Amino acid sequence: MPTFSVSFRLLLLVGLAWPAAPAAPQSGLPIAGEVSGLYRPDAPMSFGEELLLPTGPGSTSAAAHRPVRVAVLLPQEAVQYRWVDSAWSWPSATTYTYDAAARRTSLTIRDSTSGIPSERYSYEYEAQQWPTMGMLERYTNGAWVKIARRREVYDSHGYNTLNVRESWRDSVWVAQWGGRNDLTYNAAGDLAEQIGWALNIGATDYRKGGHRTWQYAGGQLTSLQSQLWDGNAWVNSLQRVDFTWTTDAPPRLLGYREQFWNGTAFVDSTRFTYQYGPGSLELIREKATGPGGSWLPSHRSSFTYDAYGNTTLSEYEVWNATTGWQLRGGRRTAHTYRPSGEQVREVYQDFNRTTLKYAYYQRINYHNFLSIVTGLPAAEAAGASMQLYPNPTTGPLTLEVPAAATAATVRDTFGRVVLMVRIEPQAGPLALDLSALPAGVYSVGLRTATGSVVRRVVRQ
Repeated sequence: MPTFSVSFRLLLLVGLAWPAAPAAPQSGLPIAGEVSGLYRPDAPMSFGEELLLPTGPGSTSAAAHRPVRVAVLLPQEAVQYRWVDSAWSWPSATTYTYDAAARRTSLTIRDSTSGIPSERYSYEYEAQQWPTMGMLERYTNGAWVKIARRREVYDSHGYNTLNVRESWRDSVWVAQWGGRNDLTYNAAGDLAEQIGWALNIGATDYRKGGHRTWQYAGGQLTSLQSQLWDGNAWVNSLQRVDFTWTTDAPPRLLGYREQFWNGTAFVDSTRFTYQYGPGSLELIREKATGPGGSWLPSHRSSFTYDAYGNTTLSEYEVWNATTGWQLRGGRRTAHTYRPSGEQVREVYQDFNRTTLKYAYYQRINYHNFLSIVTGLPAAEAAGASMQLYPNPTTGPLTLEVPAAATAATVRDTFGRVVLMVRIEPQAGPLALDLSALPAGVYSVGLRTATGSVVRRVVRQ
């Protein structure tokens, strides 16, 4: 089973708040802004319009770790069922299309019996693989009608500097929400400051919203402070302090405290603790009871993952002073895979708060797999000089690194980052140690100025 971690950049993505369903380890992600969301699209996200950015088979995160010039199999169709009256019912079908880089370009939902479509999502990408547009259309009176779209712009670090949500009205796109980010990085390339701006709806100008600063020591996050604009100046809002980390590689977050500004000083509000097990993650939130430094349990979320990094169980509990932890919500997911690793079925069970039992909710079957030989032409020259050995390996791995490479990333089969190393300017061998990872198939990626280069490695 994988050893999962929570990196500081994953927690920056979710605002270091209580995430409802965090994914397995991720890295390279800043805080989600209260005004203008700041993230990288290879991160897990939680918002009400998930399909406006591609997720799942052929999504950015799934395609990013595909090997260069290696055939991959992606489903062209899926059938979804709902559990109704003790039987699987209400089937609907989804059709996927992909480009030459194995990125999803469209998702169409239709009735599985009549074949009549209902919704279609289409996606566009920029040179560094990030999705720049996701559009929703609905099938009405025999024709596709535009409904909504999401547009994104990214900087050279892969963080978004502009994101706009629009709806289609009277044959034109009308902004419903928009935000942009002015970002500053330190000498090590870590995000140091964000100024978030919110679009004034009905106009084209932006107003100041949020200001965040990050502090690091030894490459690890030590503090984060957030401020809001009151019309004249930045006003303190909250901060996160006392970050603690494990000493293994990559470091895993163990905990931190969150404080809010009471008008004169920062005072304790919430304490977060992270506990890890083989293929599991537990997040515990405690509330401050006063200025004396006492804490009481508040909420707990628990997650387990399979060997492919997919979530198999997520549960949410609240603390009762009399009875202890009480389960308030949960989901079980059974994943079925081919021997070659492609997922062919997901079966979901949700926790019922009335019966206090898990009950079937949804089943998804993937089929009609398409073989795509992936390639990143812009990175071909760098890829030609990238070699890794031994492969398979019991742990030690040597990479012949092209001079243009800036970072090496190891991902599991679901595209989640399990190891990331910054590369100093060089050309030659780079030593990685995969001995802490469970046996399985991983991808090793190098980022260069011209794109990404990826190779597959087997950890025995």
